[in-house]
Amino acid sequence: MNSRLHAYAGAHFNYDTLNFSGTEAFESSIGLGYDLIKTSKTRLTVSLGPSIEQIWGGDGCNTDPVCGQTFAATTARAELEWKPSSAASLTLTNTYTGAYVNGISTNNIFSIALKVFPINNQRLFTSLNGQKIYNELRSPKVNNNISIQMGVKLD
Repeated sequence: MNSRLHAYAGAHFNYDTLNFSGTEAFESSIGLGYDLIKTSKTRLTVSLGPSIEQIWGGDGCNTDPVCGQTFAATTARAELEWKPSSAASLTLTNTYTGAYVNGISTNNIFSIALKVFPINNQRLFTSLNGQKIYNELRSPKVNNNISIQMGVKLD
C-alpha cells in the first residue's frame, strides 16, 4: 500500500507428530500491518485483522467438545527483526488470537529465531528457533518447542 502500511495474509498450522494425545490447531488471518520502525538494521511491525481458528485431529479429538469446529477470531501480531550484521538476524514475534467461543478464548504464540547466513548472498541460512505456545482451545494448552532449521530465504 505504501512503504510502511501493507496488507497481509497468513496461516499458522500447529501439528506435532509426537503428540500422542490432544488436538491440533490451524489459524488463518488477513489484515493490515504497519512498520512502526523501519531501518536497514531494525524493523518493528504490528498487524491486526480478522481470522479463523480451527481445532482438529489428534488422539484427543474424540473427547474434546470443540474439536472439528471452526471459530471466528481476531489476530494481533508484533514482530521485531534486528540484523546486527549481514551474517545474522534475530527475530522476536508475538501472535495473539482471540477466538469468539466461551467469551474470548486465548491463543498466544511467542517465538524467537536466530538466523545465521553463512554465505554472503543472504539466502541460505541456519536457524535456532524457540516457541512458547498457549492455546485455551487446544489440548494440551501449553506446547512449547525448540528447533534447528536449515533453509533458503525466498523473498
